[in-house]
Amino acid sequence: MTLFFFVLTLLSSQTSWADDDSLRKIQMPILKDSVLRISGPIDSHIYDAIAYMTSDLPKGTYVELNSYGGSSYWALQIAKKLRELEVNTVVPSENVCASACVYLFSAGIERLASPDVWFGIHGARLGQGFVLEFQNHCFQQNSAGEWSFDQNLSDCDTYIDKWYQIAMASTLDSFAFMEANGISIQLRLNYLSQEIDPGWPWQGNIIKIKDWKLKAEDALRYNLVTELLAIKTFL
Repeated sequence: MTLFFFVLTLLSSQTSWADDDSLRKIQMPILKDSVLRISGPIDSHIYDAIAYMTSDLPKGTYVELNSYGGSSYWALQIAKKLRELEVNTVVPSENVCASACVYLFSAGIERLASPDVWFGIHGARLGQGFVLEFQNHCFQQNSAGEWSFDQNLSDCDTYIDKWYQIAMASTLDSFAFMEANGISIQLRLNYLSQEIDPGWPWQGNIIKIKDWKLKAEDALRYNLVTELLAIKTFL
């Protein structure tokens, strides 16, 4: 295993459950038939596109999501913009909303989901921009060129503690935003009580908590989903 397994940007919240290559490619939001469709990695390009088309997004517009996440920072900025616009959010059948995408979903006044979808819940983590820095502080390479995590290296603990604080603060800010939109505080508490991910160093998962797949029907209990779609398709 090598450090090239890091596929994210700091602070990022996309994770290893991204197994659909089509959703790894940058895609521009598409407005069609009064539905704004957001797919692929979440970054500044989505914020810019939404800001440009604000006048075309009247109150009650539906935003369809299909993403494994992306930048935690930009996801939160986009989510705040969507909340200001008073849109509704939806994840229909065969779509996914994981990681930073959940911030966007939580911004909806109404939050609809097909019964067969799931939400990927986890916090901010290190990514591509910090691969070499994390490697220099906390990994060793043997004579065969294989890397191994070694927390006993001189300043590894200091490095981890520093970025743990930053990543956790970002994570809690995101949960606070969701809770302000009516999502139960129990979602945050249950996430924080998840077990430690044994492979956290290889995922840049600096807060160490295991990723949580939350079924749409279970998300109702936390008011993350406000209504399950009666049919699998949407519009």
